[in-house]
Amino acid sequence: MNIRKTWIIKTMIAHRGLYNEEFPENSSAAFENAIDNGYAIEMDLRMLDDGTVVVFHDEKLARMSGADGYLSKMKYDDLKELKLNATKYGIPTFEEVLKLVAGRVPLMLDVKSFGNVGELEKKVIELLSKYDGQVAIISSNPYTLEYFKIHAPHLTRGQKSRLYTKENEPSFAPRKYMTKMKMIPLSKPEFIVYEALDLPNKYIKKVGLPILALNIRSNLQMEETLPFCDNILFEKFIPELTPVTKELLATKEREAEKEGKKKK
Repeated sequence: MNIRKTWIIKTMIAHRGLYNEEFPENSSAAFENAIDNGYAIEMDLRMLDDGTVVVFHDEKLARMSGADGYLSKMKYDDLKELKLNATKYGIPTFEEVLKLVAGRVPLMLDVKSFGNVGELEKKVIELLSKYDGQVAIISSNPYTLEYFKIHAPHLTRGQKSRLYTKENEPSFAPRKYMTKMKMIPLSKPEFIVYEALDLPNKYIKKVGLPILALNIRSNLQMEETLPFCDNILFEKFIPELTPVTKELLATKEREAEKEGKKKK
């Protein structure tokens, strides 16, 4: 499969859904908003203490719900009354979101597994076995991607990374190992998701895989970053196809066509 000819490159991706002040991130409303506007959706998956897979980014509940506690220590019944950012929307389960989206747009699933790899990954694979829609798996943890490579090789995988420092050192591998992209032989990704503010850099140039820029937050940042990536995961704005953006995207399309012909 040529990744450059798929939605992973050709469709802009709404990071945590198309969210705003009215529709919180990773909420059913943010996902419906992305669908209405024709964007693919990125979402975050975590597992509760009772084995329920929910769509939620943070390790702790506080920022998005105002409640105390770690998500991994909770049962689903503990979350039913919580609301996201004081709206009417609660924390959805992954199963609920799959029923909501129902294959209408592609999904990019960020699997947040930082402890013992296997439990969350297995649950995700089980839930996706009943889902009829386009899906890709991404994770910062190369061991998570290795699990999917072994147990669900049909699912397209993307390795997340960035220029790690002492302040944001990952728990699952040394930061130098992650920064220098030395996890690729383990996770065998088909594309890379990289922090936009860290592009370009010498490590990512050597990878040779399609690059998706993460956390694009304005049209200006999009135009500045597109020369160094193949697609974007955007948030907090709606991308405008200005003449500059259209030309950049057209250039990317021509480059992809040339690369495809060379491989043939």
